[in-house]
Amino acid sequence: MSNSSIPPFPDASQSLRDSLLEARALYDQAGCGYHAATAEGLLLEVNDTLLQWLGYQRDELVGKRHFRDLITPASQPTFDVCCAQFSVSGQVRNLEVELICASGEAIVALVSATAVRDRDGHCRYVQALLVDISVRHRAERRAERLAQRTFRALRVLSAMNAELVNADQEKTFLDAVCRMVVNRGGYRLASVGYAEHDRQRRVRVAAQASANANDGTDNDEASISWADNAIGQGPTGRAIRTGTLQISQNILTDPQMTAWQDQARAAGYQSAIALPLSAGGVVIGALSIWAPEPDAFDGDEADLLMELANGLAFGIHTVRARIEHLRAQEMVAWLAYHDPLTGLANRPRLLIRIRDAMTQTAAGQPLALMTVVIERFSDILAGIGVRPADQLLAQVADRLTSTLGGRASAARVGSKSFAVLLIDTAEAAARDCAQQLRDAMRPSFMLAGIPVGIEISIGVAMAPAHADDAETLLLRSGLAARAAASSPEACEFYSGSALEDRRWLALLGDLRAAIEEQQLRLYYQPKIDVRSGQVAGAEALLRWTHPQRGKVSPAEFMPIAEQTGVIAQLTDYVLDAVLRQLRAWCDQGFVLPVAVNVSVRNFSDAGFVDRVISGLARHGVDPSLLQLELTESTLMEEPSRTRSQLSRLQRHGVTTSIDDFGTGYSSLAYIANLPVASLKIDRSFVSRMHDSPRVQGIVAATISMAEALALGTVAEGVENRAQAEALIALGCDQLQGYWFCRPVPADTLRNWVQSFQPQVWGLVQSADLMS
Repeated sequence: MSNSSIPPFPDASQSLRDSLLEARALYDQAGCGYHAATAEGLLLEVNDTLLQWLGYQRDELVGKRHFRDLITPASQPTFDVCCAQFSVSGQVRNLEVELICASGEAIVALVSATAVRDRDGHCRYVQALLVDISVRHRAERRAERLAQRTFRALRVLSAMNAELVNADQEKTFLDAVCRMVVNRGGYRLASVGYAEHDRQRRVRVAAQASANANDGTDNDEASISWADNAIGQGPTGRAIRTGTLQISQNILTDPQMTAWQDQARAAGYQSAIALPLSAGGVVIGALSIWAPEPDAFDGDEADLLMELANGLAFGIHTVRARIEHLRAQEMVAWLAYHDPLTGLANRPRLLIRIRDAMTQTAAGQPLALMTVVIERFSDILAGIGVRPADQLLAQVADRLTSTLGGRASAARVGSKSFAVLLIDTAEAAARDCAQQLRDAMRPSFMLAGIPVGIEISIGVAMAPAHADDAETLLLRSGLAARAAASSPEACEFYSGSALEDRRWLALLGDLRAAIEEQQLRLYYQPKIDVRSGQVAGAEALLRWTHPQRGKVSPAEFMPIAEQTGVIAQLTDYVLDAVLRQLRAWCDQGFVLPVAVNVSVRNFSDAGFVDRVISGLARHGVDPSLLQLELTESTLMEEPSRTRSQLSRLQRHGVTTSIDDFGTGYSSLAYIANLPVASLKIDRSFVSRMHDSPRVQGIVAATISMAEALALGTVAEGVENRAQAEALIALGCDQLQGYWFCRPVPADTLRNWVQSFQPQVWGLVQSADLMS
């Protein structure tokens, strides 16, 4: 090959120029910014990318501006610290700074720089690379703000839940929640408004809290409504009206907020959210929150605040239920010591007062107890009716207390009798007081414009002369009143009673014989379950036919048994008879639980529970078929022993029920901790439900309280359809009374149960309504 065939070498200088141009193009068009500067920071070179970011021309920067001049004042301190370190190390990596653009806006960049040194180690110039992280920085800042907002909503939600634990007043609870929203959540103002159902559909502000006492917006009741009109277009009104959360991210530019823009501008609000409060599917109001910045409520925060509103609505419902429960407890607690008709103390409360007086009074100081009886009250009742007779009793109580003033305490101790306790009173003073009471009762009582006159008899017993315990003092005061009914002066002091001694002793002997000779018979009265419409059980009731006296009422022989040791023998007799009957029924394929009444003396007997357990085993009866009913006084006689025995019975499968509930003086707190299954509403309340709204309220409160304590309720003494329907409407679980069936022998009960048709009594429809 000749030399002429060898291609010529390209021009070396041209190749170098092309490479430099290509390198310059890459330098200028790179995705990151580059610049070179002197050791003092004077810019020597800047690539096109950085010029585009900053909005400058090259000749505005190169040789004229220092890099520090482009840094915002906020970033300069950090930059200066880094420069001091750079002078030693000669390099820096990923320094975050804000750079000022020609437009005045700022970008955020990461700067990495290296010092180019000569052979002697002196800095010739600095090379720097910049990465624009403005988008990432804005996203991070936004995420940080969102996290802060979410966290403040979570703080409020947590604080509200803690407040709810002990809240017992609705206004206090709402005020506390509003303060939490402002103080812990960092919001400007919070308010809770309730929807009024008046013509204007106003929103009543129930609570509010503000970071500034002068704050104000559509929380002004006069300017807020949930009606679909001009003043109902605020977030609060819309939230209540639609049942959905409402947000105004910028009040000052929101056309729906025109009516409130001046207020918002003056108070410094720029955004608002209103969250509906719902209870039982009905919107009752709204929680409204205002913030000073625009766009304050993003999706995550709004979701958490909606959860807060739902929690608040639940809290309102819980607090209201708690308050209602407390009111019911207070009513039942009051009822435990008072007569609902007259408001006077009842028999248990009177006995407590007598015991206290006997304990506190110095030895030898006399007490006087007077029993005041309205004579021929049954004739008055038959003549004027139940409701006027109740009004008469209430007026007698008022006249009694006004006559006594503050020198004595009065109580109602029977259907037609009252008691008056006089402390440190001698016989002469007691006689004078009795005369004053008789004089006070002489003027007629006006009932519906009709004058009704009464006569009273008064019996007085003194302590310690006539008795040294409360029960005996009350008994002998009553016996004296019975003697006074046939006395010319209608007032007698106790002087011993042949009735108390001879008749009671004779009846006591006859009762012991009746148990041994099996003159006593058990009758059964069914209990109807309201929800199922079926017979749920029966109560065993004792009947005595005396060979000479004929039928003897339990009201006569049971008090004798209670006051003597006969009650233990009598209860054992009844339990054995009931268990035998349950065994016989089971053998016949008929299964029905039976309740047996037990007394305070039974629970004072250490061997009672053992006899119950052994009796169940002896007869082979499932313990779930036996229920024991005990009165409130039994519960309170020896609380620790009673609770222990009830627990033993429960462990063996025997259920217990509190009988005649509301007539005793048990503690609700004590009952709540007892292993009992149900409360039995006394017939005295059932019979007066339709005549006295107050009595009906007591029955409703008892049922509500029992439900709260997870106890069943049984109403005894149901004598007509109206009473049954009222009790069903109040939520009573079981009904018992003459309207369904009188107490009947065992065979008759079985036939009655097997032929019982709930639809005849309307129970199927009632059960459907309750379900």
